[in-house]
Amino acid sequence: MVQSQSLCPPATLHSGSSITNSMPCGLWPNLQRLQLSRSSLIGSLPANFTDSFPQLQHLDTGVNQLTGPLPPTLPPHMTYLDLGGNNFTGSLPSVWSHNNLTLLTVMVNNLTGTIPSIWGHPYIMPNLQHLYLAANRLVGPLPKLPSQLTAVLTSDNQLTGTLPASDWPSQLELIEMDGNRHNGSVPAELASLPNLQALADHNMLTGTVPEGWSEPDTLPSLYSLTLSGNLLSGTLHNSWGNRTALVPLEYLDLSGNNISGTLPESWAAQGALSKLRSLDLQATAIHGTLPTLCSSPSASLHLEYLELSSTGLHGSVPAFNNRILTFVDMSA
Repeated sequence: MVQSQSLCPPATLHSGSSITNSMPCGLWPNLQRLQLSRSSLIGSLPANFTDSFPQLQHLDTGVNQLTGPLPPTLPPHMTYLDLGGNNFTGSLPSVWSHNNLTLLTVMVNNLTGTIPSIWGHPYIMPNLQHLYLAANRLVGPLPKLPSQLTAVLTSDNQLTGTLPASDWPSQLELIEMDGNRHNGSVPAELASLPNLQALADHNMLTGTVPEGWSEPDTLPSLYSLTLSGNLLSGTLHNSWGNRTALVPLEYLDLSGNNISGTLPESWAAQGALSKLRSLDLQATAIHGTLPTLCSSPSASLHLEYLELSSTGLHGSVPAFNNRILTFVDMSA
């Protein structure tokens, strides 16, 4: 059991647990890993956080009830920092320049202010791979991101402005920015990200989905594309029916946009979108009759979920050549 003299304030033991409900303080000169997630912690981080844990590399205090501001500085060897699921307030420290940090999550807090633009500088957190800022009250534009990022989550904040047209980290695999107030167009440069696997963006984006995304070898890793609830217009691209277009795509959600036109017959071609498992086009302006997309053995072989409600589609319900289809909604 942790001794009370090592705690700040004096310990109150949590029922059924051998740990206390306060963050440890004092000097821990050799401690490298501190795992305190889901421990019913209260209070705030020690004011002398960096001095108290000079060798700390891994800190996880996720899903507790910690309050107060984030520490202004971090221990010099920190590589993993999870402060998510608490009640931290204040802003993101702009002076968190750190050469070793690879993961930073402060999701689900009450943080305000902007994402520091200095974080995108090549010498500021140059090894950061995972940046999770979702479910706070952050405002302002999305700045240039650290160059080595593979995953960025900024969902459910109050971010505004257009998305960067260029300088996206080349190794990005996951982008989730839904639930903000971004406007402008979908950045065409995202097509240059060879490792991008999932993109989710429910904002106020306008324009069309870039047709260039259907070029051969473009987005070769993308399996989930969610652009629902924006203000996108235009038609569904025939070129997405090319055998070399969006080959790994399994989930496509363009619902709640102003997309019009018909469902392209090319999407039912042999080998087109052959891995597609979920298609959601509800609450769009697409019209016409249901094409062979819904009954073609090649196109619907893996389709499990089909949402076409609240559209202008009409005609008879097709015969589905699909034994694994589990959900269909074509209601008015």
